[in-house]
Amino acid sequence: MIRRMMGKPRRFSQEFIKSQIQDLNNYR
Repeated sequence: MIRRMMGKPRRFSQEFIKSQIQDLNNYR
């Protein structure tokens, strides 16, 4: 989940948050 922000750290504003939310939902 943190590897994605390494790809494009300058636009991990919404994409990063979206991925985090998806990961959290999947984690549940």
